Amino acid sequence: MGKILPCGGLPVLTLAFTLLCSGTAAADAPASTLSQGQLQRIANGTTLFLAKGLPALTLAFTLLCSGTAAADAPASTLSQEQLQRIADGTTLFLAEGLHAPRERDSNTIATRLLTDWMHQYDPWAYAFTQEEYQAFRNAMSNDYAGVQMEIQQLKDGTFICHPFHDGGAKQSGILEGDVLLAIENRPVAQRDLHIVGMEIRGQEKTSVTLTIQTGRETPRQLIIQRTATHSTSVWLEYLGDHLACRIHSFTKNTRNELQRLLEDFDPALPLILDLRGNPGGTLTGAILSASLFLNKGTEIVTIKNRRGEKQQNIRRTSNVQNPCTFPLLIILQDRYTASAAEVFTAALVQNRKAVSLGETSFGKGETQKFVELPDGSALLITYAQLLPPAKQYYHGRGLTPTIQIRIEKEDGEALWIEKLNEILKKHTASTDTDGSGK
Repeated sequence: MGKILPCGGLPVLTLAFTLLCSGTAAADAPASTLSQGQLQRIANGTTLFLAKGLPALTLAFTLLCSGTAAADAPASTLSQEQLQRIADGTTLFLAEGLHAPRERDSNTIATRLLTDWMHQYDPWAYAFTQEEYQAFRNAMSNDYAGVQMEIQQLKDGTFICHPFHDGGAKQSGILEGDVLLAIENRPVAQRDLHIVGMEIRGQEKTSVTLTIQTGRETPRQLIIQRTATHSTSVWLEYLGDHLACRIHSFTKNTRNELQRLLEDFDPALPLILDLRGNPGGTLTGAILSASLFLNKGTEIVTIKNRRGEKQQNIRRTSNVQNPCTFPLLIILQDRYTASAAEVFTAALVQNRKAVSLGETSFGKGETQKFVELPDGSALLITYAQLLPPAKQYYHGRGLTPTIQIRIEKEDGEALWIEKLNEILKKHTASTDTDGSGK
């Protein structure tokens, strides 16, 4: 496999060896596969990538930027000769390559070339074609036909299942932490998270076949009917004798859902927030939810991005005048607590508003966004680091809980309940000693 050169060379992946072919196409080669507009998109994207990419992160979002380079961008990094080499190489590969794909749609080819290059820098980035992006937007509405399950992609490309507490996935036998192997017999490992999620969704009352594996058991196929539902991100459930508030993921509605549930809690009693298996969600949802527990002006997260050669730090703080207060706030986290859920957890723990119990979290301290392009296509980009109040970069490392426990799958909930009982017993004893017990 070829190296990635810092001057903007494309990687030697599936199609990439053709990009270094001769600058002149063979006489019997077909007409160029990539249009001038598609080549110009690559040129402008490469230029902006080198000009504005965020170092030490994954920064290929500029590869699909608008066909017109930004006014402050330097001259095009790729010359017309280099662009012609890309066009000729791609054309010859498709015409004569033994392992050339059957795909001949030039928009798809250009998008996949860019995706392959981006993945050398950014494992989270993905280039969406017009059709993929429109289908994704349709599928991601809050009221959708699906199986009521979040999926999370691990660093090795594995997909983990997080079924809703009362949804079709759980009723069909999918357990928390199960591995999703295939959709309609097509393997999902290493594929893009958003495309996989889109394929699980579909028309109401249609069915989807999922191949699922629990631990080391033999994989099983489940046929699940898609149902239209309004997804709720927060609900109440018991852990032993203790009522906990489960935050399954962060959405634009999470703050309001959480606030409504908290109104029913006695502020004189400890509160348990369960973020186990929470893969993240929207950063804004996590920030607004954390604000419910923090005094106005308290720092929640710093978003560190780059514009040109300048680093920009955007500091997000609480905007709540009278936050919710509890004598003890316990956050449960595990190895799957990630991204926006880690922002929420760090904000409360590092501002001394909560203690955390469980395992070291997933460690996703970078954030992504969609860049919509004039032609209707789009790119998912990594554009910033997320720094918690303590300013310790946790990407790839995770957040160490206040009280760490080693959880094995066979332990189930028993060990969690045991540790919760210990913490709550100590808290009760301390309040009694202080003379505040009843």
